[in-house]
Amino acid sequence: TDLESNEENSKIVQDSRTMESDPVYVELMRTVKVMQPTDWEYLAEGALNLCLRYVGKCPLFEEYILRVRKEAPADQHGVGGDAWSECNKYTDCVIVPLLGRRYINKAIEINLPEVFLKTLDEQIWTSRPEKRREKAQHIETKPGDNMAILQFNVTSLPRVVASSAVEAPTVGTTWCVELKPKWGFLPTSKHIKHPCKLTNSRFALQQHSTAAKNPSWKISEYDPLQLFSYDLEQVKSCMHALIRTPQNNLRLFANQVLVYDETKEESEFSKALADHGYERDVDTFLTAIAEICVREPLFKRLKAAQMLDDMDIEAAYPIYEQIVARGDTFPALSSVGALPHREPPTVLPQTKEDQMELVLRYMVSATPKDCSVMISLRTTTAMPVELCTNPSLPVELSGSQRTVVHDLPGWEYSLAAVDLDPKPIEKMPMYFEKDQKFAKSFEKKLAA
Repeated sequence: TDLESNEENSKIVQDSRTMESDPVYVELMRTVKVMQPTDWEYLAEGALNLCLRYVGKCPLFEEYILRVRKEAPADQHGVGGDAWSECNKYTDCVIVPLLGRRYINKAIEINLPEVFLKTLDEQIWTSRPEKRREKAQHIETKPGDNMAILQFNVTSLPRVVASSAVEAPTVGTTWCVELKPKWGFLPTSKHIKHPCKLTNSRFALQQHSTAAKNPSWKISEYDPLQLFSYDLEQVKSCMHALIRTPQNNLRLFANQVLVYDETKEESEFSKALADHGYERDVDTFLTAIAEICVREPLFKRLKAAQMLDDMDIEAAYPIYEQIVARGDTFPALSSVGALPHREPPTVLPQTKEDQMELVLRYMVSATPKDCSVMISLRTTTAMPVELCTNPSLPVELSGSQRTVVHDLPGWEYSLAAVDLDPKPIEKMPMYFEKDQKFAKSFEKKLAA
């Protein structure tokens, strides 16, 4: 409603004023004015954004990454990301009510000189993976409008500081497991014309479609439905499968350096752990990761947010076409606010308002379907605090500090959901095309 929208906008303005009076923010902005491209080095990237970690001399910046926009990919018909201000508003107004501030770090918008970004692009080019360089996506620059984002570096954990009365605990290597969970549910819509979608995960359909085009493709052993099961043994089994066939669904960082991904052999995972000081076996390490997944409500919330797609693309896309044919304008996704969960409708919407709601709900669901989860953890000799983490924790809407959990014996950790930008509405035809391609390819395989 307009009232809810006004309340959300007021909250954003208030949060902005609070941030600007924060001495940490003031110091960050002072450093931004004097920092150099050489203060940053390549960390990771996705389809639309590059992440860089700080290697300069300001201790405060060590906890932050710099996110910059890449040029729009050619294989997405030149459709790039929204402006950072729109992305941040969308995250705060739409995604935080779904996932909670516990898992979403505040973003700080900064403006950088065009020459800074061009120099940075040249500087990190050879550090980027070959498959990324092949797409020739450079850092995007625009005359006079070069916004970037500062956020907590979720591949690391804050420094341990000893108090005057208590000796600092001993901590081990900071590990970060990056997961790309994908869809954690099976659709149930009565409007689905391809029965294989009702009994096979979207990820499995996509894997078989890729294998049909590329006979050398090794189908992943990963099953997203296991990851979202909240069953410790299933989640642990899922982690072992990801090590065997990581593709782009698992990456491991040690002290912010990538040490394991799809380019490595399975045996290199245990070697990476040992080389960076972890003295126990792989199973023990993965048990800790699995325990974190089942004790936190993040995956339950991600699944619920994905299920805002409650009628499937086979219902949503024809409605989208009707809206386009009428010449109606789609509002910015940030304006939809906190979407309530509902009983899935059994009939297609008839009114303009209900039709628009269906398409917007589908587009919001596309964000949690394609986000990443960062699990940062390290061993510690500190005594765990009283147990307070459980899958039923309430959603927190406010807070600017990163949540670090200290109630898992032998470990401390932090979780974050990243890559939460809105998906462009122009992608709707592409979503439908892919859905049909994956389903038909799978049905063809079954019939063979």
